[in-house]
Amino acid sequence: MAKIQRCNYVMYLLVLILLMMNIFFFIKELESKSKCSEQEKKKLSWSQRAAEEAEAVASISCSGHGKAYLDGLVVGGIPTCECYTCYAGPDCSLLIPNCSANAFDSTTQWGPKRLGYSWDPLFYEPFWMENAESSAVVIAGWHRMAYSFPDPTSHLSQELEKTIRKLHSVANNAITDGRYIAIGKINKESVSSKLKQMEWAVVKDVNVYNRTKEYIHQADMEMSKDTLLGALTILGVVTEGDGKKFFNFAHEILRDRWEKISHIFSFSKRFSIQHIPTQYCTFLNRAREPSPAFTWVKCKREEDKNCTHVFLEEANIRGHPGSGFFADHTYVRLGLVTRQHDFDMLISRLEQFISQEEENGYCISPSINNQ
Repeated sequence: MAKIQRCNYVMYLLVLILLMMNIFFFIKELESKSKCSEQEKKKLSWSQRAAEEAEAVASISCSGHGKAYLDGLVVGGIPTCECYTCYAGPDCSLLIPNCSANAFDSTTQWGPKRLGYSWDPLFYEPFWMENAESSAVVIAGWHRMAYSFPDPTSHLSQELEKTIRKLHSVANNAITDGRYIAIGKINKESVSSKLKQMEWAVVKDVNVYNRTKEYIHQADMEMSKDTLLGALTILGVVTEGDGKKFFNFAHEILRDRWEKISHIFSFSKRFSIQHIPTQYCTFLNRAREPSPAFTWVKCKREEDKNCTHVFLEEANIRGHPGSGFFADHTYVRLGLVTRQHDFDMLISRLEQFISQEEENGYCISPSINNQ
């Protein structure tokens, strides 16, 4: 009996020891995680505030009809909403009556922001919001303050040059082996605002490359290093994996928009649009459906001397005059690279406008916007 009691005592003691050891190691693990967390916070000491401010501004909803930006107007310590076309108010919740559908250019509630012919590809916004983490850039105030890189023979970082070469390899649209990459800047539409004020050329001849670099240096004192860092991040997302995710996104949206707008104009006798056949795409390795960025509309009636005025006065649609692109006044160009909000308004106005052609027997399925 005494032996049994001693055995039980030993077993209880072993269990107690094991329990104490588990508690000890558990506490040590918590302390280790706590130290790691504190170290992480120390590592993010100077960028923590910037990240928190960026996320706080991005979380401002603006009723779903606008956006707030870090560099926007601040009232009462809070960035204000910048409203999309046809919306106003502190939170962009007020719909402006009789507002023109925007198929002209990116606008605010104050109307077209410029008279140039460039376009803002705002239809890309959902893509970059889905890839917010990988496309975000935090730039230190002291980031590359010198005009040049350590390598005096280059005017861009080695990583950016490699990424540009990878992009052309993915797109299969240019030979870059044994050639030079020259970087400049231009104000035109791009895949992201981080690539505006930037353009590059693949140059075969070294003398042409050196002359190009010298011109850029004399004209602009090199590209902004902040711009180049942003471009490196954005192009890294574009070329991720097989590099087709970004391009498929753009093609699918523009293809669907073209199908909807083509369907509407197919019922019209007063207007016609350009014919775009299905073509083989070497990038996608298949036949690709049309996915243009613009719709060219021709007014066929003799009395419609100015097609731009016809669409603005009769349909309340603001388009771009064909005369701005060396066509005559019987053409108007409608943009398809706007935000979804603007495109939906354009489709709604077009349906109503084309349905007024009484001789047409016009009829559009109510589900056109859901196709």
